Amino acid sequence: MWKTSLVAAVFGTTLMAQGTMAQTPPRSAPPVVKWELQVMRDGQQIDSFDGNTTVGQARTDTHHHV
Repeated sequence: MWKTSLVAAVFGTTLMAQGTMAQTPPRSAPPVVKWELQVMRDGQQIDSFDGNTTVGQARTDTHHHV
């Protein structure tokens, strides 16, 4: 009896998982964020940087201005 219940539970869970996967929409390109950074000193803009970054992308740039 318990073997029949176990098989039914596993089979039912598998069917539910397949149904969920079938309803998942296809992946599209990740969204892109346009950004601008303004560097201010004493209330005056002294530099600016801009770019486009894909959501989830990790990148580090270091700028040294003397």
